Amino acid sequence: MYWENAPDTGTTLVSQAMSRKRYFDIKKYLHFNDNTAIDLNRYYKVRPIYTLLKEALQQFGVLSEHLSIDERMVRYFGRHGCKMYMKEKPVKFRCKLWILSSFDG
Repeated sequence: MYWENAPDTGTTLVSQAMSRKRYFDIKKYLHFNDNTAIDLNRYYKVRPIYTLLKEALQQFGVLSEHLSIDERMVRYFGRHGCKMYMKEKPVKFRCKLWILSSFDG
């Protein structure tokens, strides 16, 4: 997705910084959890880094009193598990995102 040339899915910042082959080499050997004791949780491999980021963001994050959780549909044509097909819409393929927002930004 990051190395595509299409204007809606390509990301030049990523493709200029690292080749696709280099990314897959790093992905192959970078592990955050022990692969010999795999859990059934689908986020097992990234759970430690997720927990670390969550704790850091809770410690340093500044949140408003008035928050809103909303869903947003983003046009998407690549391959990903979050992609949805909506035949009634002009743009048929979309990805649903959940957004936390506040009135002050």
